[in-house]
Amino acid sequence: MAYVLEKIAPEDLQKIISDADAEKQSRLRYAQKEDQKALTSYRYLPTHWAIDRERNCYVLMAPKSMVRYSGGQPYYLFSHGHMYKFRRAGICGFQFHFDGRITPPAEELLRAQQEFELALRCHGTHGDDGLSCHENVANITFLPPLDSGE
Repeated sequence: MAYVLEKIAPEDLQKIISDADAEKQSRLRYAQKEDQKALTSYRYLPTHWAIDRERNCYVLMAPKSMVRYSGGQPYYLFSHGHMYKFRRAGICGFQFHFDGRITPPAEELLRAQQEFELALRCHGTHGDDGLSCHENVANITFLPPLDSGE
Protein backbone atom coordinates (compact mmCIF):
# COMPACT_ATOMS: atom_id res chain seq x y z
CA MET A 1 0.00 0.00 0.00
CA ALA A 2 1.03 3.65 -0.21
CA TYR A 3 0.49 6.85 1.67
CA VAL A 4 -2.85 8.60 1.26
CA LEU A 5 -3.88 12.02 2.53
CA GLU A 6 -6.87 11.72 4.86
CA LYS A 7 -8.82 13.87 7.27
CA ILE A 8 -7.92 13.03 10.87
CA ALA A 9 -10.98 11.45 12.53
CA PRO A 10 -11.46 11.54 16.33
CA GLU A 11 -10.39 7.89 16.64
CA ASP A 12 -7.29 8.67 14.55
CA LEU A 13 -6.36 11.45 16.97
CA GLN A 14 -6.62 9.03 19.88
CA LYS A 15 -4.26 6.66 18.02
CA ILE A 16 -1.79 9.49 17.38
CA ILE A 17 -1.83 10.45 21.06
CA SER A 18 -1.33 6.85 22.19
CA ASP A 19 1.58 6.38 19.74
CA ALA A 20 3.40 9.46 21.08
CA ASP A 21 5.92 9.61 23.91
CA ALA A 22 4.90 11.39 27.15
CA GLU A 23 6.13 14.84 26.05
CA LYS A 24 4.36 14.72 22.68
CA GLN A 25 1.22 13.28 24.32
CA SER A 26 1.10 16.27 26.65
CA ARG A 27 1.38 18.71 23.76
CA LEU A 28 -1.19 16.87 21.66
CA ARG A 29 -3.68 16.74 24.56
CA TYR A 30 -3.17 20.44 25.26
CA ALA A 31 -3.87 21.26 21.60
CA GLN A 32 -6.92 18.99 21.64
CA LYS A 33 -8.34 20.81 24.70
CA GLU A 34 -7.68 24.21 23.14
CA ASP A 35 -9.47 23.15 19.94
CA GLN A 36 -12.48 21.89 21.92
CA LYS A 37 -12.96 25.23 23.68
CA ALA A 38 -12.11 27.42 20.69
CA LEU A 39 -14.68 30.02 19.75
CA THR A 40 -13.15 30.63 16.33
CA SER A 41 -12.09 28.49 13.39
CA TYR A 42 -8.43 28.66 14.50
CA ARG A 43 -7.15 25.16 15.21
CA TYR A 44 -4.08 23.96 17.07
CA LEU A 45 -4.26 20.42 15.70
CA PRO A 46 -3.78 19.58 12.04
CA THR A 47 -6.85 18.43 10.12
CA HIS A 48 -5.11 15.99 7.75
CA TRP A 49 -2.40 13.37 7.82
CA ALA A 50 -0.65 11.16 5.27
CA ILE A 51 -1.01 7.56 6.37
CA ASP A 52 0.00 4.15 5.11
CA ARG A 53 -2.48 2.04 7.06
CA GLU A 54 -1.01 -1.25 5.90
CA ARG A 55 2.39 -0.44 7.39
CA ASN A 56 1.07 1.72 10.27
CA CYS A 57 3.21 4.72 9.27
CA TYR A 58 2.05 8.32 9.12
CA VAL A 59 3.12 11.96 9.10
CA LEU A 60 1.29 15.07 10.29
CA MET A 61 2.10 18.62 11.21
CA ALA A 62 2.82 19.04 14.92
CA PRO A 63 0.26 21.12 16.84
CA LYS A 64 0.50 24.85 16.23
CA SER A 65 1.22 25.43 19.89
CA MET A 66 4.61 23.79 19.28
CA VAL A 67 5.79 26.08 16.48
CA ARG A 68 8.74 28.16 17.59
CA TYR A 69 8.80 31.68 16.27
CA SER A 70 12.48 31.30 15.43
CA GLY A 71 12.17 27.97 13.67
CA GLY A 72 10.20 26.24 11.00
CA GLN A 73 7.18 23.99 11.14
CA PRO A 74 7.66 20.73 13.06
CA TYR A 75 6.20 17.44 11.80
CA TYR A 76 5.59 14.12 13.55
CA LEU A 77 6.46 10.89 11.79
CA PHE A 78 5.32 7.56 13.21
CA SER A 79 7.29 4.67 11.73
CA HIS A 80 8.55 1.29 12.94
CA GLY A 81 6.88 1.75 16.33
CA HIS A 82 8.47 5.13 17.11
CA MET A 83 7.35 8.73 16.79
CA TYR A 84 9.99 11.10 15.45
CA LYS A 85 9.96 14.86 15.06
CA PHE A 86 11.40 16.66 12.06
CA ARG A 87 11.54 20.44 11.77
CA ARG A 88 11.68 22.56 8.66
CA ALA A 89 14.84 24.70 8.62
CA GLY A 90 13.03 28.01 8.23
CA ILE A 91 9.60 29.19 7.23
CA CYS A 92 9.80 27.88 3.67
CA GLY A 93 11.88 25.50 1.63
CA PHE A 94 12.49 21.80 1.88
CA GLN A 95 15.40 21.46 4.24
CA PHE A 96 14.67 19.55 7.43
CA HIS A 97 16.40 18.62 10.68
CA PHE A 98 15.69 15.68 12.93
CA ASP A 99 14.55 17.40 16.14
CA GLY A 100 14.61 15.46 19.39
CA ARG A 101 16.23 14.91 22.73
CA ILE A 102 18.40 12.06 21.51
CA THR A 103 19.48 11.49 17.92
CA PRO A 104 18.88 7.85 16.97
CA PRO A 105 21.71 5.69 15.63
CA ALA A 106 22.73 6.52 12.05
CA GLU A 107 20.92 3.57 10.45
CA GLU A 108 17.66 4.31 12.30
CA LEU A 109 17.92 8.02 11.49
CA LEU A 110 18.43 7.27 7.79
CA ARG A 111 15.40 4.94 7.78
CA ALA A 112 13.28 7.63 9.50
CA GLN A 113 14.47 10.30 7.02
CA GLN A 114 13.58 8.06 4.07
CA GLU A 115 10.13 7.35 5.52
CA PHE A 116 9.56 11.04 6.27
CA GLU A 117 10.41 11.93 2.67
CA LEU A 118 7.95 9.33 1.30
CA ALA A 119 5.18 10.48 3.61
CA LEU A 120 5.78 14.19 3.02
CA ARG A 121 5.48 13.71 -0.74
CA CYS A 122 1.87 12.70 -0.13
CA HIS A 123 1.19 15.07 2.77
CA GLY A 124 2.74 18.15 1.22
CA THR A 125 4.03 20.92 3.41
CA HIS A 126 0.62 21.78 4.86
CA GLY A 127 -1.41 18.56 4.64
CA ASP A 128 -4.19 20.55 3.06
CA ASP A 129 -5.39 18.32 0.27
CA GLY A 130 -3.58 19.88 -2.65
CA LEU A 131 -3.08 23.49 -1.59
CA SER A 132 0.66 23.07 -1.02
CA CYS A 133 3.40 22.50 -3.59
CA HIS A 134 3.62 18.70 -3.54
CA GLU A 135 5.74 18.58 -6.70
CA ASN A 136 8.53 20.50 -4.94
CA VAL A 137 8.63 18.06 -2.04
CA ALA A 138 10.83 15.78 -4.15
CA ASN A 139 13.77 18.12 -3.44
CA ILE A 140 14.02 17.42 0.30
CA THR A 141 17.42 17.65 1.95
CA PHE A 142 18.28 16.79 5.52
CA LEU A 143 20.52 18.96 7.63
CA PRO A 144 22.38 17.85 10.74
CA PRO A 145 20.06 16.92 13.63
CA LEU A 146 19.05 19.51 16.21
CA ASP A 147 19.44 18.69 19.87
CA SER A 148 16.48 20.70 21.06
CA GLY A 149 15.53 18.87 24.23
CA GLU A 150 12.06 18.69 22.63
